[in-house]
Amino acid sequence: MKMLAFFRRRADLSPEEFRHYYEAHHAPLALQLFPYLKGYRRNYVRRDQTHRRASGEAFASALDYDVITEITFASPRDYARMQADMADPAIRDRVVADEQCFMDRDATVVLLVEEEPAFPDTTAG
Repeated sequence: MKMLAFFRRRADLSPEEFRHYYEAHHAPLALQLFPYLKGYRRNYVRRDQTHRRASGEAFASALDYDVITEITFASPRDYARMQADMADPAIRDRVVADEQCFMDRDATVVLLVEEEPAFPDTTAG
């Protein structure tokens, strides 16, 4: 089970300041509060390059986010555990207070996705 979260930095922060805060403060807090996460990957959007198709055509412009965070869970039970933990005001208040230090919380988009492997498992059966 995987969650994708699209986060935008606060307007008063540079991309470098946003990334530094996320890596030095928020990510360690998340790992402390939710040690059962199977994976926690941050994908920072590169603004110094634009990817083009082989034909030279540009893709649609990038979304206005600074990072796409992937959180993976070993099971639906672990996802439910995180939801329950976030319902606890003591935990939720810590997460929210920390997010307010570096991100535009109103712009956040969170999706649950089903991941398909690039290549089918040919070892089964």
